[in-house]
Parts: sequence; C-alpha cells; structure tokens
Amino acid sequence: MQERSRVLLSARKPWHVRGLSSGCFFAGRVLTVKTEKNTFEHVWLVYAGLALATLFGYGRVISFGFTNYDDPYIVWENPVVSSGLTLRGTYWALTTGFFDFWRPMTWLSHMLDCELFGLHGGMHHLMNLWYHTAAALVLFHALVIMTRAVWRSAIAAGLFALHPLHVESVAWIAERKDVLSGLFAFLTLACYARFATQKQADQSTDARVQAPRGATVPDQTRSARWYRASVVFFALGLMSKPVLVTLPFVLLLFDYWPLRRLQLATRQSAGTPKTKVWLHAWAQLVCEKWPFFILSVVSSAITYAVMKSGGNVLSGETVPWGLRLANVPISYVRYLCKTFVPVNLAPFYPMPDSWPVLYVVGSALILCVITVAALRLLRSAPYVTVGWLIFLGMLVPTIGIVQMGYHSIADRYTYLPLTGLFIAVVWGVADLAKKFRLMPACTFAVGIAILGVAGILTWRQVGHWRDDVSLWSWCIAVTKNNPSAHYGLGRAYHQLGQLDKAIEQYQAALQLDPGHLLANLNLGVVLARQGRLRDATNYFGNVLVREPKMVEAHLNMGNALFKLKDYAGATNHFARALELVPGLAEAHRTYAAALVELGDFNGTIAHADEAIRLEPRDVWPHVFKGRALSGLGRSDAALEEYFTALNLNYDCAEAHYRLGLEWLRRGKPVDAVASFNEALRISPNWAEVHLQLGMVLTAQGRLGEAIAHYREAVRVVPTDVVALNNLAWLLATAPDAQLRDGKEAVQLAERACALTGYAQTIFVGTLAAAYAEAGQFDNAVQTALRACDLAAAAGQTNLLLRNRQLLELFKAGQAYREGAPTQTK
Repeated sequence: MQERSRVLLSARKPWHVRGLSSGCFFAGRVLTVKTEKNTFEHVWLVYAGLALATLFGYGRVISFGFTNYDDPYIVWENPVVSSGLTLRGTYWALTTGFFDFWRPMTWLSHMLDCELFGLHGGMHHLMNLWYHTAAALVLFHALVIMTRAVWRSAIAAGLFALHPLHVESVAWIAERKDVLSGLFAFLTLACYARFATQKQADQSTDARVQAPRGATVPDQTRSARWYRASVVFFALGLMSKPVLVTLPFVLLLFDYWPLRRLQLATRQSAGTPKTKVWLHAWAQLVCEKWPFFILSVVSSAITYAVMKSGGNVLSGETVPWGLRLANVPISYVRYLCKTFVPVNLAPFYPMPDSWPVLYVVGSALILCVITVAALRLLRSAPYVTVGWLIFLGMLVPTIGIVQMGYHSIADRYTYLPLTGLFIAVVWGVADLAKKFRLMPACTFAVGIAILGVAGILTWRQVGHWRDDVSLWSWCIAVTKNNPSAHYGLGRAYHQLGQLDKAIEQYQAALQLDPGHLLANLNLGVVLARQGRLRDATNYFGNVLVREPKMVEAHLNMGNALFKLKDYAGATNHFARALELVPGLAEAHRTYAAALVELGDFNGTIAHADEAIRLEPRDVWPHVFKGRALSGLGRSDAALEEYFTALNLNYDCAEAHYRLGLEWLRRGKPVDAVASFNEALRISPNWAEVHLQLGMVLTAQGRLGEAIAHYREAVRVVPTDVVALNNLAWLLATAPDAQLRDGKEAVQLAERACALTGYAQTIFVGTLAAAYAEAGQFDNAVQTALRACDLAAAAGQTNLLLRNRQLLELFKAGQAYREGAPTQTK
C-alpha cells in the first residue's frame, strides 16, 4: 500500500474536516485527502478515532476531583481564580508571577472553568482532556500537511495522545499549562506548515514566464496570513507555559525535514556553490523567524525576572550545581527508558544526594552514541535526526539546570519533547518495513497494537490519580526514599480527618528528610489540632529555623502560643507575619485576638479595623473589637460590634457569648441568659458558657437549672475548679433538700481543693460545708479552721468572718443553707 498521500486544500471536495481540530480558536482550511489506490480516504474517521481513543484512555478523569498536589494553590484555594472571570482576576493573571512563572493564559483558562463550572473538579478535568484531545488532533493535522503521510501521522499523533507519560499532564488539573501550551504549540506548527507549503507553492511558480492575461496569480498574502497566525499562537503558547522558548528552533528543524525548504533553495540555485546556497538559505530561514526569536527572548527575560523575584528557583546550596549537571544525562536516559517501557510512573521522583559516577558517565556515553548516530542519518533518514534533536532541545528548559523543585525528573516535562521521538520511531519503522518489503497492512496492524497497549497502560495509570490516597500510595510503592510522597499521603489523610495516619506519614517524611518544611509545618498543624500544642510549637520552630520568612509557620506558631495563653509570644509571630505580608487579613485578626487578651485595647481596635477593611465579611474582628470597646467602657459601641457580627453570621457562638457578658455588665441578666442559651445552641459543649449561665441562674434563684449547667461544665472540663466549687456549694447548701447531695458535694469539693493544693480559701470553705452536709462534722470543723487560717494569712477579712460563722454552725452540728454562689468568674 502506498503510504504517502497527496493532500489537496480545496473546499469543493466531498471529504473534509473543518478547522485545525482545536474546535475553539480559529477556523482553518477544509482538509481533503486525495489518495492512491487502496489508501483509506475518509480522513475524518482518523480524527474521530483519535478523539475516541483519547477519551477511552483518559475518560475516567471526569469522575475525579482535585488533588492536594498544587491544585489548592492553583484553583480551589486561590480566591482570585475561584471567583471566575473578573476584571480584577484578568489584571492579576496578566501581571502576576505567582507560584512559578508568568502564564496569564493558563490562569485565565482556570478562571473560565470556575466561571462555567464552579469548583466541580470533574469539569476541570474534562477541560484538560479537551485541550489534550485537541492538541493530538492538531498535531495529526500538522504532520499531514508537512509529510502527506496520513497513516504515519495518525500513529505518531496516537502515541502523543495515548502515551502513559502524558497522564500526569492530563489527569492533573494544576498541569493545565502543559496541555494548553501544547495545543498552542501545535497550532503554531500547523499554521507555520501552511505558511511554508503555501510559500513553497508560490516560489515554485516560474517567475521568468509572464502569466497570460486573466491567469491566476499566486496569492502572496495567503502565506503571510498563516505566518501571522503562527506568531500569534506562539505568543499565546508562551503565555501558557514559557518552556516553548525552544519552538523556533523546532521550526527550523522542520524546515529541513519534512518541509525540505533547504532542498528547494538548492534546486532553485543551480550552478551556485552548494555550501554558499545552504548558508544563505539557513540565514534566510533564521531571519524569517525573527518574531519567534524576539518573543522567546522576551518570554525568557520575563520568566527569569519573575522566578528571581519570587524565589522560585532553588539555590546552588540547596541543590548543588555538580548534582544538577550530573543529573542531566541521567535524566535524558531515564526519559528514554520510560518512553519505551512506561511502567512504574510516579508524580514525584526525588533527587538523590548524589549519582554514582558510573551512572553519569554511562548515560553521557549513551547520549553521545545516539546523537552521533542520529546525525549520521541526516541525509538518509532525516526524520531520525530531526526527531532526536527535537527531543533533546525541547527538554533543555526543564532538564534541571534551573532547578525549581526537589525532583530529579518529571513525567510532565516530556509532554512536547516526546513528539520528536514519536516522529523518529514511526517514520523509521515504516521505512524499515518498506526496505524489508513487509506488508504495509502488517506494519499498520503492529502500530495499532502498540497504540492499544499504550491506551491500556494509560487507562491504568489514570486510575492512580482518582484521589490523593491512591496517588501517593502508588508513588510510595514505585519509588524509594521519597519524603514528598509520604508528605502527600500524610496530607491526604490529614484532609480526610484521619489524623493518626497523617502523623505517621508526616513522621515518615521527616525521617527521610528532617528539613522537609511542609512535613514539619503540617505535622505541627495536626498535633495542634489534637491539643498537643507544645509538640506542635517544636515543629513550627523547625520550619522557622530553616525558613524564617514562611508566613504560614508564623501564623501557626502564633495560634499555638495563643492557645497556650502565651499571648506576648503570639503577638511576636503575628507581627512578623504582617512584616512579611502587610495586607494579610488573617494576621491582623489573630493579632487583635492576642492584643485583647493582653489588655491592649487600642491596639486591638487598630488591627481589628484593618482586618475588617481587608475582609468585610469576617465576623471575628468585630467580636475582638467589641471586647476591646467593652474594656474601654464603651458599652454601646461594643454592643453595636456584637450586633454587626451576628448580622454577618448569626451562628457565631462567640458573639452571642460576649453579648451575654455585656448584658450582664449592663445589669440585664434576662438578656444575658438568652444570649448564653443561643451560644449553647450553637456550641453545646462550651464549658465556660455553662459556667456563666449557672452563675446567672443561681443569682436568679433557679438553682436546679444552675446545677444542670454546672454539671455540664464539669463534664466537658473535669478540671474546671470554679465549676467544681460552685456545683459542690449548691449540692451542699441548697435550701431544697431534693437538690442537695452531700456525698457528691464532698467528692467535687475535694477534687477542687486537690487541684489547687488546698491553698484557696473559698474552695476549702466549700469543702467544709460539704462535710457538714454529709454529716462529717469533725471534718467540717477541721476544714473550716483551715479555711480561717488561709483567709487570715491572705488578709481576706470578709472570708475570714464568713468561715468563722460557718465554724460555729459546724461545731453546733448544723449544716449551712444558702443558695448564693461563693465565686464568680
């Protein structure tokens, strides 16, 4: 079967495919294939087959959600992106270098997804799949234009669509930049191929023969339009991912083969020295691409500036230059091996501390041998030379000289470079088959079989991306000494609330890499969540020793110290966080919370106001400001802040509680009880509110209800000595005999005294009353005497008088009856 087909561009033919298969960005020429004998004519079925095969390989991603691997920063925890397409977001996309480098088109595509689908992970995956499918179809289209070899182009495009190494780029939402830049790269190539073939057609017209009157003159503007389109798509590609800076060199390689523009120049310059012709032709082709080279230089400059200012590039101390250089040949060989044996693929391959010299030298020799062999085939098999150089060249920006992470290689980096290998292999195998006179049908069947195997492997690899636990468990299984994989699995368990498993994985990561910042940080977060605050501060400290400018570590350290009631220490970290990021609303809010505990009410108000300005819908700054205003005696203003907080979120228990306290200060216990009850409706296990409500109800004479709330307070916090004391007092002294329980009162009072070392006069006095209610008058007398001694030593005149009166009652064998509380909080 004749492999090569003649491609005609005509809108009059019956078989056609509209567009350049992107379906989105532009309407191309209608593609019609006029075939030789026994050659399949319906090219549109090839497009359909490629699309369906890609859907088979990747279709499962539609049911997947976001991962914890960069997706939060890129989409669902990024407030600018998740807000959809907005003017503010568009400006941000065009000006930010957030996360890695300048890529506004990628940000805008994520914003478009959020605008259309919200945070439905499956639909974001669908868009990734759409871009990848479109890229494969456009690649096929471009190869057909350049080579006129339909089946070879189909197999090469099929390998691009279905190779397992591309799963990471498609199944990972954060890698939208790969599939989007790939689509624009192939659109650039397709338009450039149109331009080059049209220009060749124009140049082949014999300019020495004057065209007859009325004859059609070649349209010189047609090729110019395709050229301009290719420049535009190239610019859009660079704005998606700047690794396309090498694409102008790829176009030069395609000029040599399959476009054969150098050979055309040679034929048109018969009689001129060949070397001179070739040098002149190369110079013309290079100069022809000046807009591409200028865009590459500008993109490189922007990328360098953004990466330098953002600190995204690891220093030579973090990853030594010797290790980077040694990793280069090894990376190329590893990519080659994974291309032909795509198994045990992982989302993260850790960088070792060093590579054996034998590995480095051996890999370098392998590269040299292959490169020399490819160059020797420049004339006889130019597709091998071109394909190999495309593979080598397009990997240069990501080969690891500039290190942006702790990985040694990454599957996603092969997304475009593998195209060169696919071209070299497919055309090479087809020519070998022709040389050995193998039946074309057999060769094609082998190609289809390989695509089938690739599709199955891709389908299986996609399954590992279904959720974070599956992804990182697989990564741990197929890699060694991988702290990032253990961290990722720990993070997955953390998000699922399985904290013990999360701790286990974080600790495994730290055993392999004690300096792993995120493992230290998140282990501290989990420990803090479990109440192990001192341990948590140790891990936050580990982070700050290595990275003193990490804002998240300062915030978490501050919050932990706040819960430990080290308010001064907490303010130091909140202040440092604000030095690093002055407009951070969370830092202003937590700073205000610490300052109000320290009694710095004016400072509290200043930071609360700033937090309110930055986040007007945040409830907590209003609560803290209300507390500060109350502390300054501005009760009306405090009430207004609490009411504002409740208007923002009526289910803010803290606002109800603070409002209740303010009602008490204003002498309105009925309103206070109502506010306390609302707080308990929202947070029924809030011990402090139960205690306050118990005291208010006691003052109102509602002793049964007060006892119930004291019991809840003691149940929630068994060491709350005030609740223990007040409950014991009511159980010992309540006028209603049905409410009294001397035995329980003794137990509660003894516990309160034990917790305070029998050093608190009021608690010892309560214990004496409990003994009396239990009929243990000798113990009651001895305990009352001790209370009198404590009161006298402390100069507590009122308590001394009170305990002397109780002592006389106990000596007379009488218990005390009173419903009034003995201590408030």
